[in-house]
Amino acid sequence: FLTNNFILDLSYVLETQIDKLLIGPLFGFVILGNYYLAIQVLHMLAIVPEVVTKYTLPEDSSGTNTKKIKLLTVFFSVILALFGIFIVPQIVAFFFPEYSESLELIPIISLAIVPSTIASLFSAQLLAKEKSGFLVISSLTSMIILVIGILILGKSFGIIGLAYSLIISDSFRAFLLFMINLYEKKKNLRI
Repeated sequence: FLTNNFILDLSYVLETQIDKLLIGPLFGFVILGNYYLAIQVLHMLAIVPEVVTKYTLPEDSSGTNTKKIKLLTVFFSVILALFGIFIVPQIVAFFFPEYSESLELIPIISLAIVPSTIASLFSAQLLAKEKSGFLVISSLTSMIILVIGILILGKSFGIIGLAYSLIISDSFRAFLLFMINLYEKKKNLRI
């Protein structure tokens, strides 16, 4: 469990930084700056869902039903995504007019809050069951998809392709964690 958690922490750090390590040298630091500003908006939007994930982890460990709060959190993340699509670009344009390219990215990257929230909630369920090995697999798989997306979509569609590669990566991670949780529930029902 400790080894898996160490590897999980390492893979999480690598997953959150690999895009920045690739985008700068491959696409230039101007694009990286705009991309990074959009990522910071995503992190800002993710504060409340991350707090809820930290709350549900011990609740899941104790066996408490957290389904309602998780559904509310996913619904709230949809509202946050809409906020990121329609309102945040106007705020950023006012405060950071020199980052005009990020105005295209922010609405797209804001969509990643929904799969990211879902993945976090499923991660909390797996951590509560001490199944961190699955999280390592999902994190590494997501990172590979992100790198491939950056290389293929980034080269083909530029800065917009970079945003879509992040959404695809987060969506695949959420789907993979959903399937793992479904598998674990069926396995526990058979026992």
